[in-house]
Amino acid sequence: MVMPKLQSPDLVYIPDGPFIMGSIPDLDDNAFEDEVPIHAIYLADYFISRYPITNAEYEVFVIETGYVASLHWKQGKLSSKLLRHPVQHLSLYDAIAYCDWLSKRLNRRFRLPSEAEWEKAARGQHAYIYPWGYKWKVGECNTSEIGIGKATPVDQFAVCPSPYGVVDMCGNVGEWTISLWEGAHGRFQYPYDFTDGREALDASPKFQRVIRGGSFLRSASYARCVSRSRGLPDRRQLDVGFRIVTDEGY
Repeated sequence: MVMPKLQSPDLVYIPDGPFIMGSIPDLDDNAFEDEVPIHAIYLADYFISRYPITNAEYEVFVIETGYVASLHWKQGKLSSKLLRHPVQHLSLYDAIAYCDWLSKRLNRRFRLPSEAEWEKAARGQHAYIYPWGYKWKVGECNTSEIGIGKATPVDQFAVCPSPYGVVDMCGNVGEWTISLWEGAHGRFQYPYDFTDGREALDASPKFQRVIRGGSFLRSASYARCVSRSRGLPDRRQLDVGFRIVTDEGY
């Protein structure tokens, strides 16, 4: 058996500066109450993985550490047909464990994106509704409309990346963020506030975290750059994976 080797992640640079966060109801008929009001957010620069973490990347982590395999792998073994598919059926804590391991292996701090970092990477500075613009394009991402019903390779829909060149930001699998949907005092509201505790790593597992990007199980309205799903951090969901960010340059 050939042991898989760790490859350096393919990262995209997101420059510092403001971007528009949230929905503009006059432009977006699918806007939900939890996506407003629209507001400007300033973010320092960072790098984000071009694709969601793949099964091949996650397999190296599992083999080296003995960590639990994706529940999507049959009997804990990864099929060679799924190497370029996004790893799925993971909890938030599984994703964090991968980030911690990768940080040690590459001597560079990796983590999950905040909700704001994820949205900026997906839509750019011009409040796009979808990574490619303001209008839905049928067949340009893996949502329930095209009827595949399962995850696809992370680069299958690379023809429509985000303004920064980030791929697979809508459809295919949802992606964990570190941001809390709720806390001890109720749901965190917009405008987004970095200082109000919504990015606390040590929050109780009874509080849900935000998931972004829609999935192959969900419709186009959930694939919008601003759409917000959520889940309990210790729950492994079939259609949820993750991507990584780092604040440290090359």
